[in-house]
Amino acid sequence: MNNSLNKPKLLFLFSLPRSGSTLCQRIMGAHKDIATAAEPHLLLPLMYSLNPNGVYSTYSHEFMVRGVQSLCAYLPNGVDDYMNEVRKFVFRVYAKTVRNHEKYFLDKTPAYHHIAGDIIALFPEAKFVFLWRNPLSVVSSYIETFYNGQWQIQNEEFSFFDGLEALVSAYQKYEMRSIAVRYEDIVFSPLRTWQKVFNYLELSFYPEIIENFYKVKLKEKDSGDPYARLPEYQSIRQTSVDRWKNVLVNPLRKAWCRRYLCRIGEKRLGVMGYDFQSLLSEINSQPSDFRFLLDDIFHFPYGLLCRFFEPRIMSHKLKRLRDGQRLYMHR
Repeated sequence: MNNSLNKPKLLFLFSLPRSGSTLCQRIMGAHKDIATAAEPHLLLPLMYSLNPNGVYSTYSHEFMVRGVQSLCAYLPNGVDDYMNEVRKFVFRVYAKTVRNHEKYFLDKTPAYHHIAGDIIALFPEAKFVFLWRNPLSVVSSYIETFYNGQWQIQNEEFSFFDGLEALVSAYQKYEMRSIAVRYEDIVFSPLRTWQKVFNYLELSFYPEIIENFYKVKLKEKDSGDPYARLPEYQSIRQTSVDRWKNVLVNPLRKAWCRRYLCRIGEKRLGVMGYDFQSLLSEINSQPSDFRFLLDDIFHFPYGLLCRFFEPRIMSHKLKRLRDGQRLYMHR
């Protein structure tokens, strides 16, 4: 049978990185009616083809956007025709992933926090699961996973700040068409939480899914989650909920956490299901120690310099120079 003839419904999982999205993807992917693939990222360049901001490249992205917009002016229905073709393309690609007549294709790409609202507007018939996690746990998990606990958040700061705000805004706008779950509820009340999710998806819930989710095999060579490959990634671990309290404990980190919670704000935290004062009290009640403090005295200002000088772009240019290639501006 030609897989392109299958027309699965689309299912999107929206979250920040390090929120437990891989765990959720595997649990949902363990259901016989859900197909999935590891972090497709497919919609990012398509959506950004009409967004002049946020992309640096060897070509002029802003000029490219103007070109696409000019093209849309020739279409009978303008941008609507263009986005309709994007819809058709995405449906065709996702349909080819279906192997066993699954009802849904699940796209779990954490970077979609950039475009969550746009995705919901483009696919109004799809299903949308918003996954929240204590933002302090998200930051802690990020630096532990990728930097062995060192304070190097500069590569993901957009997610922690603007990305989180965009997710909350998208959820508030489309709350009636979506469902939200908290990582902490998945850990402590998995049966009740997943029953609610599968009811929303209009699928039968099988409790054994929670026991067998680790058997879901994804082609994860391009995934940004190193834990997804570990043998011990086979169960839901309650210890992960309070782990941040052992990581964000020196005076510099605690001060940053207080400012971070204030930046998010009581209202946004409430939308996510967290209480501002309770989180603030938890920070203040943790005994301070001086682990990582000397490193942090270096890494805090280093992060500030990174925002201005973009060492990843500089590293790319130095590599080109070593390879005998010409250097060009990124526009």
